[in-house]
Amino acid sequence: MVQLNYKVKHIKKHDTTRPGIKLLRVQAAVDHWTANFGATAEGHFTYFNSTLPDTNDRVSEKNKRYASAHIFVDKNEAIELVPLDEVCFHANDGGTARLKLSALKATHPSYKEGNANLLTIGIEMCVEADGTIHPDTIKRTALVHKYLQSKFPDLKDTKNRFVRHYDVTGKNCPAPMVADKSKYDELLKLTDEDVKLEAPKKDAKPASKPSAPSPSPSKKGDMKTTSIVTYLQSIGENSNFSNREKLAAKYGIKGYKGTASQNTKLLSLMRKGSSPVPSKPKAPAKSSGIKSIGKVKIVGVTNAAIIQDVPDRRASKSLGSIAKGATIEISGSVKGKNNTRGYWEVIYKGKRAYISAQFGKLI
Repeated sequence: MVQLNYKVKHIKKHDTTRPGIKLLRVQAAVDHWTANFGATAEGHFTYFNSTLPDTNDRVSEKNKRYASAHIFVDKNEAIELVPLDEVCFHANDGGTARLKLSALKATHPSYKEGNANLLTIGIEMCVEADGTIHPDTIKRTALVHKYLQSKFPDLKDTKNRFVRHYDVTGKNCPAPMVADKSKYDELLKLTDEDVKLEAPKKDAKPASKPSAPSPSPSKKGDMKTTSIVTYLQSIGENSNFSNREKLAAKYGIKGYKGTASQNTKLLSLMRKGSSPVPSKPKAPAKSSGIKSIGKVKIVGVTNAAIIQDVPDRRASKSLGSIAKGATIEISGSVKGKNNTRGYWEVIYKGKRAYISAQFGKLI
């Protein structure tokens, strides 16, 4: 049974994501999809909290992109990125919303009367790698609806107070529920079901360090698929390249590059439940020199990725930054802390440094 699993992890204030302006009131909740295939709620928290410029002068007004939402939902959890009494940038209708929002004057000069962002809570449903919204994501979104109803009595009228982004501005969002409105009607039907909710977890942190990839197959895994990605998803494993690389090493597949033959072999070994190859302790380095094993290209950032002094985005100091599209030499990868995707160990000015794994693509 799907649980709410609601966590409160607020992103830092920024003029293009969390301006800190109070909502006039909560009149409705607007449902979106991220259209960011394969990205999780935690991944969006990381993006909005750590990849944007710290000050306005780093980006020209012309190139600024105002975007955010209060809550991101995926098949495993829901994360509140912005306090529910603050403005997000998710449904600016320019004052002509189909919601028939009241023409209330805001106390901030950059907002026009009738702006839907001043009166609504934005909910983003994360999208799977294949472009679908996972059934558990939809069920959890219904639970998020119920949670919001418990906090805001005006949202009890499900059909009028929960709307698609499409219903506000005409944008094709969430696309699957615009193409087939019955899918959205089903979400609202789930919202109306009588389900008891657990309390949200504020500023939730992992109770323990992330565990290493599981070496044993799940009895409930997809035993028909020929895709290692689909199989890993079916047993609840992270299917990204970094995790597959770790699994391949554990099963004795050397030099994993994600080729078809390597993926087929890994899939076969995991299904058979073959014992992973024990890892040998690494001998101490004989030299203090740093050896490059390749390069990564900076991707998935607005302008630049931060270069950190330690593999922990919450406790690190910035050593500098590297522009989007640029390349940098790496000496390995580490799990580190406070990032489910780990970190690339890079060579920066002749010394070891780190960047978040999701912002470096191996080339």
